[in-house]
Amino acid sequence: MTCKEQLKSTVKSIAQDLENTVAGVDFDEVDNRDGEFNFGEEYDRLRWYFEDVLDVKFTIDARFNYCGAEIALGLGGPNIYYDTAQGRVHGYWDGQEEYFVDHDTRNAIDEYWEEEFNLLRESY
Repeated sequence: MTCKEQLKSTVKSIAQDLENTVAGVDFDEVDNRDGEFNFGEEYDRLRWYFEDVLDVKFTIDARFNYCGAEIALGLGGPNIYYDTAQGRVHGYWDGQEEYFVDHDTRNAIDEYWEEEFNLLRESY
């Protein structure tokens, strides 16, 4: 498989994972970290999915209000990001590839990261 083919496959797979996470998936096979997560709750499913993200860049306006976030999901080959403002997974590795998630997934993830941003902002 070439780098471009692997990039395309990875980007599409991550987008589908995000849609499945928001829609609700069967987490019977997942280690729930001693009951820390309630997989019936959309917020907890997203928190579980994004628990180990590599980096997050928040976009804010002039009044420090949340506008969006770009989440690094993979770095070093390929580099994969999720952009909440555009609702797309995009990646770079010997080319560029993008895949847009459905509207409900985009909204749920954006709301999740807006809440995370507001919690961070309040702590400073």
